[in-house]
Amino acid sequence: MTGRKPGPYLLAVLAQIYSCHITELVDFADRAHLPAADLLVLDTYTQGSAPAAPLPASPPASRAPNLILRRIREEERHETRSEFAAALERTAREIGESVQPSERYVARLEDGDIRYPHPAYRRALVELCGRPMSELGFTRNQRPEHFHDDPSQSEPTVAETVAETDINGSHTPENEERMIRAARNPRHHDPGVIDALSAVLNGQRRLEDAIGSEAVIGPAKAQLAIVKDLVTDARGDLRPKVVDIGSQWAQFAGWLHANTGHPDEANRLYGLALEWAAETDSPNMLATALNMQGHVAWLGGKVGPMVGLSRAAQRDTRISPGVRALAVQQEARAMALSGEAVISDLDRKFDEATALVTQAAEKPKEEPPWIYFFSSDYLIMQRGLAYRLLGHYEGASELLSEGLAAIPSEMRKSEWIASHYLLQLAATHAKAGDIHQACELIKEANLVATQTGSTRLRKDLAGLGTRMAAKWPDNPEVLELTELLRDTP
Repeated sequence: MTGRKPGPYLLAVLAQIYSCHITELVDFADRAHLPAADLLVLDTYTQGSAPAAPLPASPPASRAPNLILRRIREEERHETRSEFAAALERTAREIGESVQPSERYVARLEDGDIRYPHPAYRRALVELCGRPMSELGFTRNQRPEHFHDDPSQSEPTVAETVAETDINGSHTPENEERMIRAARNPRHHDPGVIDALSAVLNGQRRLEDAIGSEAVIGPAKAQLAIVKDLVTDARGDLRPKVVDIGSQWAQFAGWLHANTGHPDEANRLYGLALEWAAETDSPNMLATALNMQGHVAWLGGKVGPMVGLSRAAQRDTRISPGVRALAVQQEARAMALSGEAVISDLDRKFDEATALVTQAAEKPKEEPPWIYFFSSDYLIMQRGLAYRLLGHYEGASELLSEGLAAIPSEMRKSEWIASHYLLQLAATHAKAGDIHQACELIKEANLVATQTGSTRLRKDLAGLGTRMAAKWPDNPEVLELTELLRDTP
């Protein structure tokens, strides 16, 4: 990184990604001069869980400054990097994108550290500068053919994704320093630590979308340990704010554990989120934590708790439309799982959820930050899952395909989308005897599993591949798929 070496939080994430010990990423000469607070955070991470499976290495790239973008900023727009960043953020808002470029981010663009920005930034840059990306000095990353179906459409590497998450408003030097001070002295009441905790959590959520739960769970656990100390020691007027952000960290950690196959720990953490949300009387978090416990029940095939918790999440009249919609659609899926509902019952529930999503879209600022992923497209996919549970495979296939086609391409590459929707669509095609489509979707999901190091997704894909091999042992496409899954590390 240019200008500043990675701090302890980013080092922990990189250690998870590349399956190495965090201390291997610290230069020996640097370690001798690290502040005690930094060493404390490094030691905290050292005690965390084992690293995730390594991701495929990206080919090394030489760094070349982007002189074209710099010339546009200096000679055409006559702006400092800070002014250009502010203009880029304003333009992004005008076109409906949510990005937070900083002066440092612009420096990384011009220095060549970021060779090809993420889609949201590309759209904002094109709009701001009034010319296509090819005329802004950027070049697409080149990948081996096996890495992406269409190399010309390749996205930033995992390392670049981590670096951008570090820059864009979450792991800033100021936020990191506040987190370190909080870890070192939780009784010191710094109001700014609330904003720092919120910004870092926001970055962690989006980082998990890009690289998967297994790579993020270690750092998140270490950060939650710091948050717990802060909650324990917070008092006075600052306590409600600390407890509120603490409940959000506990909910996020619960999701990570549920998504990596640790339901008991997930429920414990959701219980902690409930405890803290009850203290602050936060209806949206209370409902969310109950609903997420219902999600754990869904993963375990426990219909009773899933129905009861989904309904309990809807009980408080103060919750936002988006939070209520999530609980309504989960109740609908529980009805389908029970086998006691018919399509008209599901449609009635999903229509209710759709109306709530429309309300949420009209006042997005009233929705809590942790449901940033929720949209009408997500709801279409959930309806598809419910249809599949009732055996309406044709309708399920249409709905899942429609929802997956509508979501952003970068979201489609996330672990949770692959686990819950790509995999289910592949299974639906296999059930209908559409071998080609099933194989293609499994290959796509397998690429996501490889990129994110998701053990659970690889296991689920292997199971579906085995069932297909047993049903079509001589089919060439199935034989090729079996070989691919067997050779995937």
